[in-house]
Amino acid sequence: APVLSAWKLKEAPRKMDSAINSLSEQTMKQKQVSTDLQVPGKVALWMTSHGSPQHVPFIQNYPTIMASQPVLNSADVFLYVGTDATGPPKMVFHQALMKYPNPKKTLHYVHDNPGYQQGAMKGLWFGFQSGWFAGYDWVIKLDPDVVIWNEAELRTLMFDPQASGIFNTCRFVQPRCTTKCLDDIVMTDFFAVRPSAVAGKPLFSDWASAGNAEMSATHWFRDLIFVGADRWLDQLNPDGACRVRGHGLWHDHGEFGPTMANRPWLLVLPAPPGPSVSLTHLGDKMYAWAWLADPAMFVYLFLPVVVCGIGLALVARSGTYVIGLLVTFLGAQALMNLYMKDVLSHIPVMPPVIKGMPAPFAVTAMQQLVGFAVLLLIMGSMRVVGKPIQLSNLENRHQVMSVCAMSVVLALNIGLNNLSLSLLDVSVNLLVRSMAPVVSYVLEALLHALTGERRSAGMSWQSGLAMLVSVMATVAAGISKYGLNTDTHTHTNNFTSGIGLCLLSLVAASAELLLARYMTEHVKLNPVDTVFYMALPTALILIPFACLVPHPVPWPRYESLTDLSVLTMIWEMRKTVILWAMFSGVLSVGYNFLLYNLASNVPAYIVQLTGNFGKLATIAWSIFVAMEGLPQYPWSFVFIGGAVVNSASFAYCQFQSAPKDAKQTNGQNTGSE
Repeated sequence: APVLSAWKLKEAPRKMDSAINSLSEQTMKQKQVSTDLQVPGKVALWMTSHGSPQHVPFIQNYPTIMASQPVLNSADVFLYVGTDATGPPKMVFHQALMKYPNPKKTLHYVHDNPGYQQGAMKGLWFGFQSGWFAGYDWVIKLDPDVVIWNEAELRTLMFDPQASGIFNTCRFVQPRCTTKCLDDIVMTDFFAVRPSAVAGKPLFSDWASAGNAEMSATHWFRDLIFVGADRWLDQLNPDGACRVRGHGLWHDHGEFGPTMANRPWLLVLPAPPGPSVSLTHLGDKMYAWAWLADPAMFVYLFLPVVVCGIGLALVARSGTYVIGLLVTFLGAQALMNLYMKDVLSHIPVMPPVIKGMPAPFAVTAMQQLVGFAVLLLIMGSMRVVGKPIQLSNLENRHQVMSVCAMSVVLALNIGLNNLSLSLLDVSVNLLVRSMAPVVSYVLEALLHALTGERRSAGMSWQSGLAMLVSVMATVAAGISKYGLNTDTHTHTNNFTSGIGLCLLSLVAASAELLLARYMTEHVKLNPVDTVFYMALPTALILIPFACLVPHPVPWPRYESLTDLSVLTMIWEMRKTVILWAMFSGVLSVGYNFLLYNLASNVPAYIVQLTGNFGKLATIAWSIFVAMEGLPQYPWSFVFIGGAVVNSASFAYCQFQSAPKDAKQTNGQNTGSE
């Protein structure tokens, strides 16, 4: 009996396999009879690959994926392989195609891979321009590791006579848009189009210059989307990757064996019919609020907001007004730096590929225009309540020219600093900005040398030594991050460009300081006058820079773009991001008024010491909440030591000049910082 039982246990799987194979053969015969009824015309299945070791097993075994799927089984197969000299030989792919049961197989193999994005787009361009798909009703384009495990929904959409394109989107947070989705991004690991609907168009002919395959595809298929001939599969990707997931398709860059064994698509349920209530479909209108409600953003801004709240509470109490101003300044300084860093570098646009809005000149212009609008609103409100705000008049041409000159240096100072901040970590940017007294001293010395004027007071050797130590500490801290942090913002090109731009912004800030001192004597303007008269000129000065000047951007696979290009791309991908850039203008108005109140009520050296400590605290907080990371040991100690020595050295310089600055109440230099 045990032997018989063992034999039955051993023989049962064989009988079951035989029965399954017999049933599969009968099923296939039945399906072949009704293939014409199940296939939406003549279909081309088009795969593009760079011949990677990960792609090859999928290409070799895709017939097992296509089994019992009439559209895939009856389609003609086209395979484009663009690999480098180290890639698999042509014979590997030729032998793989020979195993396909499809009626026609075509292979195009070239040793030509111009890069990740360019290679993908060149494969797309070749397929359409080669005339492969003439006479086909549909062409299904996919990467080899895109598993079509159930073609039912795809087949249903292909039978729609009004549909000419079937797409999947890279935008994960949106209502379920099914047609005429003008705000969506076309994913290129999979799509299906009618060749007749795109005939005559030079699709992907910009493969050599376009920076991103998804953006290029969205551009070339825009006409289909505009007329409503598009159909979109709902995106079901809990990890937020820009890959097709759900509704019978799956893509995760995994290996063939584990992917087919684990079948991860079974872990994702299809979306229910009707309006979605999933947290992954918050909608474009709610996207900006969803970003602000992100737990990471709460962490980034939590402490600065709390400190600002404490400071404002102290301001409201009698006897603690000055202390309240200083505490508010501490929180507001950190809040502005962290907020601007997120707007420029971290706010999700098309995650995980595109983050941040690196359009510094445009953002600065928006800040000025929004600030001007807010000021007009305040002035109108004060007039309504019977307390109109009186503006000082510019009495002569000399004063007008002074305001214009001040607008130029202000535009360069803030614009270049924002550009630097988009390329550098917050810590490095703040450390370089802390060298403002050194740059101001050098610029003032050069100015006096050119004009022949004598300086009113020199610098003691102790202060000079402290400044030199501070500069050396800043250099050491910066070098410790150079090439030692995996963050793309500190890689070679962006790092060196960011440092250079930050130094240029310091030159503009120093020139702004000198002009501010001059205007204090010759052009009497209060904070309201300054915002009112300088906002529009500053914005107008920045517009040509935003439209014409390309600059480095921290986006992957993009070397440089103009602000106009960045805004155009963000407008297509995520319009609401621009709202957060504009909101920075509201924060900027409040921050500037706070600075001018400090300058009127607190000695300048106290403000400088507070700001110096605030920068060090902001650096520590940004590292603590993982907005940026420390370099690896032992460079982490070099960075921490450099930041501390930098702060301590400048604090010493400020204490040295305290008796002189204590007599001054205007503290004009705080305005540029």
